[in-house]
Amino acid sequence: MIKIKIFFLIILLSTIGFSQLNSVYSRYGIGNIEYSTSARNFGLGELGTALEDKDFINGFNPAAWNRISLTRVEFGSLFSGSFVSDQNSSNYYSGMDFNGFAMAIPISEKNGIGIVFGLQPFSKVNYQVNNITGGISADDFNTLYSGEGGISKLFFGSSYRLPFDLSIGAELDYYFGNLVYKSEITFPNSSNTSALFEKSYKTKGLGGTLGLITPDLNQFFKLDDVKSIKFGIAYSFTSKMNTDSAYFTTTSYTKDTTAQGLTNSEIPSRLNLGLVINLNKYSSINVDYLIQRWSKYSFGDVLGPNLQDVNKVSAGFEFRVNPDGISFTDLLIWRFGLSYEQTPFRINGNSISQFSASAGVSLPMGRENTIDLGIRYAMRGLKENGLVKENILGLNVSLSFGELWFLRQDR
Repeated sequence: MIKIKIFFLIILLSTIGFSQLNSVYSRYGIGNIEYSTSARNFGLGELGTALEDKDFINGFNPAAWNRISLTRVEFGSLFSGSFVSDQNSSNYYSGMDFNGFAMAIPISEKNGIGIVFGLQPFSKVNYQVNNITGGISADDFNTLYSGEGGISKLFFGSSYRLPFDLSIGAELDYYFGNLVYKSEITFPNSSNTSALFEKSYKTKGLGGTLGLITPDLNQFFKLDDVKSIKFGIAYSFTSKMNTDSAYFTTTSYTKDTTAQGLTNSEIPSRLNLGLVINLNKYSSINVDYLIQRWSKYSFGDVLGPNLQDVNKVSAGFEFRVNPDGISFTDLLIWRFGLSYEQTPFRINGNSISQFSASAGVSLPMGRENTIDLGIRYAMRGLKENGLVKENILGLNVSLSFGELWFLRQDR
């Protein structure tokens, strides 16, 4: 009964709409791209392509699921606070998001066959910019630009371990979401009628992810102080996305649909490369690189303006106090990470970059269940050239449960 309640709690949480942190840069493309699928990834610098672990579900590489030995369920939420400033003013925004869920079912531990499905955010749009024109003239007006929504990914996949400990995996992805952009014009010093212009894009489409993790490469390097070295690669792609577009104009008298139709958009493919160096059973070093050519993103066969290619580098360190122990302190897992990202945004000729530092810990609730915490501080943007600088503090909280749900009982 407890398992059933947990499962339905996850389904209920997955229906909650994403409430987003205000970021003016999410105005471009499809918004802020989400990389963290759990507090563990969050604490390691938001990536982890080569991480194989029976205690966690890797959201970057389906080949990593081959080590899962118990039915696992993971879900969590992300709280973010952002200090946004330009040359004239500064503001603080905050919000909490449901960060998705995943469920893994081992089919054959010997052959590394596992089935995993779940839901996670792929991008988020939320911004509000107020442009005040003039002072006290009757013809002066204010323009409020705002946007909301995002794209989510529903996925289903499997892993398999080939001979010589080479692991592969594949997943089918279904992308869907609604992006809404608004421009509202008001006349504070006159009786002129205000107007609201709204663009709505409902997007859906299929994609996939293919992954591979090598066997232990240290058998070739033979480093004395290293237990194992593994390399991982994951490639994600999408088909043409069908986008239902609608344009509305609203005044105090009426709301008109000025245009609507179906068009195509194309999300560029993503390549993840990862390296894990297990020093011993206590500690490991993780290095990742991600590239995605957002300069090739198109909407209606038109390349998206103000976009550039993403290049992201992350490095993380994980330390297990005592994996063979039984006490609370023995089972703690500590994490630290750094990352540098050239974001998808290029505004007024300025490339927007982000640097972040993170840390995290897994708090045991028994040997198979954990509460995972991750904290990150990130800086991106700049105040010059009409841009804004964002200092973002994020706290990720995840729950991970592992049990023998489908164990056959002897009679």
